[in-house]
Amino acid sequence: MFALSFCVLLTSIWAVPAARWSAFCPARCQCNDAELTVNCADAGFEVVPLTLNPMVKQITIPRNIIANVDSAFGVYAHLEALDVSFNLVSKLGSRGLELRELRRLDLSHNSITIVERDAFEGLESLTHLTLKRNSISELPSNVFTPLHNLKVLDLSQNKISTIGAGSFHGLTSLERLVLRSNSLRHVPSDSFVYLPNLRSLDLGSNVLSMVDEAAFDHLKHLEELSMDQCALSVVHLEAFSGVAGLKKLYLQNNNLLVFPRAIASLSELDELNIGGNLIPKISVNDLRHLKKLKKLHLTRSENLERIEEDVFRHTPELEELWMEFNMQLEHLPASLLNHLRQLRKVSLRGNKLKYIHPALLPIEQLESFDVSGNPLVCNCSLSWLWQHMANRPHQYHNSSAVRCNGPSHLESDFLKSLSDGQLECRGESGRGILAVMLTSVFVFCLVGMILFLAWRRRITDARVGTIIKDLDSSPVNYASYDNHKYPYIIQPYTTLGRPISGQAFAPNAMLDPSSYTTLSPNALQSYLMSLNSVARPIVEPTSNRAYQTLSCNSRPNSGTSSSTSTTTDPGYETIDRQHQQQQQQAYQSLIYV
Repeated sequence: MFALSFCVLLTSIWAVPAARWSAFCPARCQCNDAELTVNCADAGFEVVPLTLNPMVKQITIPRNIIANVDSAFGVYAHLEALDVSFNLVSKLGSRGLELRELRRLDLSHNSITIVERDAFEGLESLTHLTLKRNSISELPSNVFTPLHNLKVLDLSQNKISTIGAGSFHGLTSLERLVLRSNSLRHVPSDSFVYLPNLRSLDLGSNVLSMVDEAAFDHLKHLEELSMDQCALSVVHLEAFSGVAGLKKLYLQNNNLLVFPRAIASLSELDELNIGGNLIPKISVNDLRHLKKLKKLHLTRSENLERIEEDVFRHTPELEELWMEFNMQLEHLPASLLNHLRQLRKVSLRGNKLKYIHPALLPIEQLESFDVSGNPLVCNCSLSWLWQHMANRPHQYHNSSAVRCNGPSHLESDFLKSLSDGQLECRGESGRGILAVMLTSVFVFCLVGMILFLAWRRRITDARVGTIIKDLDSSPVNYASYDNHKYPYIIQPYTTLGRPISGQAFAPNAMLDPSSYTTLSPNALQSYLMSLNSVARPIVEPTSNRAYQTLSCNSRPNSGTSSSTSTTTDPGYETIDRQHQQQQQQAYQSLIYV
């Protein structure tokens, strides 16, 4: 009987904890007896409930109105995970969370402004600490010293502007540090000296503007670095000199005007995101040293308009290419992806491509590809894509949403809904191609004609220059006139000698060459000016047609005596060959008085 009573008593004692556990679980909480967990989310608590099982291992109490956690969880010494996010906590207090078995602590989305120097004393087992979305502005030195087992620290979306050299002291086991969306103006390089095992660093959404030389020199084991949305415009050539083992780099949405040359030192890089910058082209040398690259993102680059043909020649292991929403990208070389035997995913969505060459995408080896959102012209150039979808009528993939942007009678139609006969290069599209060809021929001919005329002009000028030079050294005198724009050369002129007093001229007589003399240019001009009452001097043109034949334009009026004629300024004009006969006849009638 005694033995039986003892067994009943023992059973009652063991049953008490279970009874107490069920009895003291708050009505608005969910308590799991087997796993020793409590979930009091959205329960409206202003304070931490103290009636829970003291053996509880996990308490989740987000979205309440709890303002104070100082010593509030001391009765739950066996806690391993605590979530107090989305509350009204403003401070942690001094040694207010001494939970030596606690491994995960989430204090995100509260109102914490100050972290006391000894706030984390007694948390030696902590591995994950989240202080995201608070109002922390500074980090005291040695504030994290007790957390020598901490692996992940999230300080994102605070107001931290500076980080002291000793702020991360003691975090020798830290592997991931998140400083995203703070007010940092430079990379806190000095504070990294206490993070020898850091693998991942997130500095995104700060106002860094530039990355200095050896900014990450203390992070020898860094594998992942994020500096997106930092307004970066300058990356020093040696910025990544200390992180040669970096595998993932995110530089998207900055103000980079050229592809950073510093990336060339990252030979172990397997993922790169450099979209959303102001880089106009990607050249072969940009990716030459990234032989292990597997993922490349070139998305939303507003100035990107050119990808060189051999840009991927040195990246044979590339598996994923994301080239989306580049509003200046209108053309891709047909052989751009020919060397990528490991390529599995390609997205060309939302660019300005009108045509996609059938050889561009190795569709037989791809797991997925997307060319939707481009202003594609639905003609025979897209037959390969239409045929690909026609062979898989029940299989959906991203390019199933491709719509036609032309020709006009197919605009906005789905490519997959067209028939084979509608994909032709005749008709409107053919006329467009013909118009382009004719325009090209016209422009070519016009340019050719202009160049030919310029060449002829240059040759003529050169020949005239040579002739003038030859004339300068000739024993024969020539008359010349320069109107400050074009030089004119008068052929050698044989003019009448000066008249002999009392000698008459017989009209029918043959002219004796001995009665002529060749005048120098100055003498010729004086002679012409003296002929006021005589018909204009007639010259006998020579057979040298390389020159223009010029004559004096002083012409007396017909029927006017020499005494009434007026003197006009001498000048020179071109004589047409059709006037030569008239000139000879007038010469015969010239009489000296």
